[in-house]
Amino acid sequence: MTAGAVPVRIRDAMPADAQAIASIHIDVWRTTYRGHFPDVALDALDLERWTKRREQRLREMPPKEICLVAESEGVVIGFATAGPREFDAASHDAEVYAIYVRDEHQRAGIGRALLGEAARRLDTLGLRGLLIWVLRENAKGRSFYERMGGRAERERPFEIAGARITETGYVWDDTSALRSRSAGGSGGKTQRM
Repeated sequence: MTAGAVPVRIRDAMPADAQAIASIHIDVWRTTYRGHFPDVALDALDLERWTKRREQRLREMPPKEICLVAESEGVVIGFATAGPREFDAASHDAEVYAIYVRDEHQRAGIGRALLGEAARRLDTLGLRGLLIWVLRENAKGRSFYERMGGRAERERPFEIAGARITETGYVWDDTSALRSRSAGGSGGKTQRM
């Protein structure tokens, strides 16, 4: 796959990627959720603290969890984390906990490639039914999951800095359907490592 004319590779994240992952996570939250989450919560996001937490998580990754990064010219431009459902497993035993791509690299097939590779890896771990939570008001994110064949099946409320937020859960009954949709990406080559 390419980001513009530059090749992108999807690989396993390493502890050395922690700061890049934390930076992407914070930056995308601030641009995507501004106006939906309280400014005080977004402004309080601390890169150093998030980097330390991410580095520790990468060093102590549970066996059925994965963290992937999308890299272009040696720079991490996106990431995805996934594994077994964190709460009630119900009918979908896997969950993508987070998937974010830097704003300037969105709509280039990178999210599609990350999601497809996550689905492939989850399948090899025996996890086939998938759930992803997205902010209900995040039209761009919801549209992406719908294009990838997900269906909105449930909602859950949560609170952040005193504000009530609602997330929508998108599901895939079988990750093979998601993997086949991701194969039709942007037409470029994805290098998996």
